[in-house]
Amino acid sequence: MGGLRAASQTRDHPARHPLPGLPAHADVERVHVREPRLARRVHARLRARPPRALDRIVATVPAADLAIQWDICQEVLVFERYFPTRPADYKERVFALLGRLGGAVPPSVELGYHLCYGSPADQHLVMPKDTAILAEIAAGIFARVARTVDFLHLPVPQDRDDSAYVAPLAGLVLPKSTRVYLGLIHHDDEAGDRRRIDTARTIVPSFGVATECGWGRGDPGRIAGLLESHRRAVAYLTNSLPSRRVSC
Repeated sequence: MGGLRAASQTRDHPARHPLPGLPAHADVERVHVREPRLARRVHARLRARPPRALDRIVATVPAADLAIQWDICQEVLVFERYFPTRPADYKERVFALLGRLGGAVPPSVELGYHLCYGSPADQHLVMPKDTAILAEIAAGIFARVARTVDFLHLPVPQDRDDSAYVAPLAGLVLPKSTRVYLGLIHHDDEAGDRRRIDTARTIVPSFGVATECGWGRGDPGRIAGLLESHRRAVAYLTNSLPSRRVSC
């Protein structure tokens, strides 16, 4: 996710949980295993059990203090035709995978999904046309995960302060227990952050804010500025929307 979820307007969801981001199986297979037969063997092993890292994290950190985030990147890129080929049943495969991953997280642990377009050098591998694919994948998650999905993070590119980008989210039916975080905060762009917030609130009735992607590959010199950008975005949300419940 975008590195930080700022405290909510109602203060009921302060961002103080450890938030491990774990890759989906297809991330491991597609990025690290290129030989097709070996990839199928790896897929079978991964499908048989959730990542051991999840087991270790859940066994170590008390459930009340933990949130697990599945980082969904390669699967988004498959939908976007980034790779040379994709199986005819790619949607079913992706939705089944996302359902299994959600079901592997104990119900007592907060669960979320970060839908990602990659961020090498702080640039997407594919620039999304709009949020239609993100909305489709999110709907697939909600249909396949039996337990509560506590949060969903969706990226918003810096130059997309237009309603056409977020318009597909109007058709996304959110479970009442799911909070949406829009990754619309960008480095040193307070005016742009406000425009993106203003546009999003015409489509999405309740949302939180974050940066577009994680900070692991970003410039460490930007961290202080990003923290300040979150503070300013929260102040703008709470001051400009006094009657609307906005978690951020």
